[in-house]
Amino acid sequence: MELKLGIGIDKIIFGLLESDITDMLGEPDKITAEEDSETEVIYQYFDRRMSLTFYEEESGKLGYIRTSDPAVTYHGHKLVGEPIMDVLNTAFPALGDWDLEDYGSLEVYNFEDYWLVLNVEYGRIIDIELGVLFNEDDSYNWPKLLMP
Repeated sequence: MELKLGIGIDKIIFGLLESDITDMLGEPDKITAEEDSETEVIYQYFDRRMSLTFYEEESGKLGYIRTSDPAVTYHGHKLVGEPIMDVLNTAFPALGDWDLEDYGSLEVYNFEDYWLVLNVEYGRIIDIELGVLFNEDDSYNWPKLLMP
């Protein structure tokens, strides 16, 4: 499964609706609401080790993905389970400097320009968070959907 910055992961593209995702992946194993917001619905797919957040204020569009699936790659480089420094140096060297938040056993590498977060424990990536990008006017930059 290929991570595409600003677009999504494989055919799971930002801007898809809940019905598009259930048509593609089936019914989620769990549906929850975001704790801090009544306008976000989260679909969890246990076997895929993925959660998908839909923004109700944006007509229910998919706006955020979190995954710990070791099959996710970026330009052919594996991410989950890999040493963070190897991934930064081989998969993402062109991105430049990352913001790092250190919480002791958890480190969070954030590249805000692409809404990409790499969560790390004991030097290895445990999961990835990816969000839809913003335009200069702070509106969402929904990718053009390539539907079959």
